[in-house]
Amino acid sequence: MKKSTIISAGGLGNQMFQYAFFLAKKKRSPKMSISFFVPSREIKHNGYELGNLFGLFSEDKDLLATFIRKLLIFEKRSFYRPLCSLLLSILKLLGITIVREEGYSIYREEYLKVQSKRAFYFGYWQSPCYFEAIENEVRSAFSFDYSRLSDKSRGLLETIRSQESVSVHIRRGDFLSVDNQSLYVNLNDTLYYVKSVDWMKEHLNSPHFYIFSDDPQWVKKHLQIDNATYIDWNRGETSWEDMCLMSECKHNIIANSTFSWWAAWLNRYEKKQVLVPKCFLRNRETPNIYPADWLQIDFS
Repeated sequence: MKKSTIISAGGLGNQMFQYAFFLAKKKRSPKMSISFFVPSREIKHNGYELGNLFGLFSEDKDLLATFIRKLLIFEKRSFYRPLCSLLLSILKLLGITIVREEGYSIYREEYLKVQSKRAFYFGYWQSPCYFEAIENEVRSAFSFDYSRLSDKSRGLLETIRSQESVSVHIRRGDFLSVDNQSLYVNLNDTLYYVKSVDWMKEHLNSPHFYIFSDDPQWVKKHLQIDNATYIDWNRGETSWEDMCLMSECKHNIIANSTFSWWAAWLNRYEKKQVLVPKCFLRNRETPNIYPADWLQIDFS
C-alpha cells in the first residue's frame, strides 16, 4: 500500500470535516497523511487553525499535493484547462490517482476504501457518516482548551451551562459576496430564524437565546429576538471562541455553515435539540450533511 494524502483547505469548519475524514481513512489506510494548502484567495479565513486550536498539525508539507490542488483549481478556468488536463494525464500515467469528491455532502462508502496506488483526495467530505464509527476519537481530537478563552468568554460559560441556553448562529459577512450568494441560501431573507426561535420557545421551558453573528447590529434591527444575549467580541483569530461557546449551549439553531454545524455536533448535552435549515445550499442537494436526529426546518 502506497502513501495517500488528503488535501485540506478552507475555514475552520471545513478543516474539521477534512480532518475527521482523515481519521476515518487512517483506520483503514495507516499510511494516510493530510496536507493543508492556503491559496491567496482564502486569506479571509484564518489559515490552518487545527494546529493552533487542537494541536493537530499537518503531517507533511507535500509539494506534490499543493501542485495538484493548484491544477484542479486552474482547470476550472477555460484558459488554463488544456494545460492542466495534460499535466493531470501525465500524473495518471505516473501511477498517481486523484480522487475528487462528487456532489455536495453525499456519503459514498467507496471513498473510505483503500487505494493501492499513490492517491490524493480532493473534497470537503461534509457528512458525519464518514466518521460515525469513530465519534469518540473525533470528539477527543476537537477538544477545546477552555483556559485559552478570553476572560469575557470564560465568564459567560457558567451562565450558559446553568440556563436552558440556545445558540443562534447568523452568518452574513462573506456569505453576502457575489460568489457565495450563488452557492448559499440567504437564510436572513427567509423565515428560518423566526420559525426556529418560535419552535424553541414552544418546546423548551424559558429558553435564553445566545446570538452569535458577524453582524449583530443587523440582527438586533431585523430579528428582534427576546431573552437574548449577543456575543459580539470574538473576531479574527478569536472567532473559534464562538464555536466553543455555541457547543456549550444546551440547544442549537445553526446557520447553513460548517462552523455552527460543528458547534452543534460537539454539543454533549444528552437532551439537546438541534434545528437546521432544510436547504443547506442553493439548488444543490446535500442529503447526508445532518445527523438523523437533527430537526430540519422548512422555510420555503
